[in-house]
Amino acid sequence: MIVDRIERAELYYALHREFPATFAVMAGLTRVPREGDSGAEVSAASRITLSRDLVPRARPQKFEYHEAHIDIHCALDGVELIELGSSPEASSIETDEARDFYLADARSDGTILLSSGMFAVFFRGELHKPMMEGGSPRVAKLLAKIADSGPRP
Repeated sequence: MIVDRIERAELYYALHREFPATFAVMAGLTRVPREGDSGAEVSAASRITLSRDLVPRARPQKFEYHEAHIDIHCALDGVELIELGSSPEASSIETDEARDFYLADARSDGTILLSSGMFAVFFRGELHKPMMEGGSPRVAKLLAKIADSGPRP
């Protein structure tokens, strides 16, 4: 996992071939998101979604993770609280392989707060609960999904 500011994203370009283009588009959307914007397709392997007026979720819920995608969450307006999880309990895993979306019970390893202009990268298999209560009552954010089939970092 990486947590940083979008202005410093170039420090991480070498970690994945899609990072330079994806972060460049995200940086542009953080500066001038227009009312009609809904995101952007960066390449066949990278898509960014822009969401406004998201309401945090109440606890408890399972942690999510992905086996074939990297998630990049970037706060535009408000503060997003994301809970971090440890290894999933195998007996609790729920899968939706078509969407590459997995849910599992796990021990909490803490939280991070993303304020405007901050991002968090979750690599394949890293458990997280986005949009938890404890941040702002409403959040606008970007979410990038990057296809990834290489070895895990």
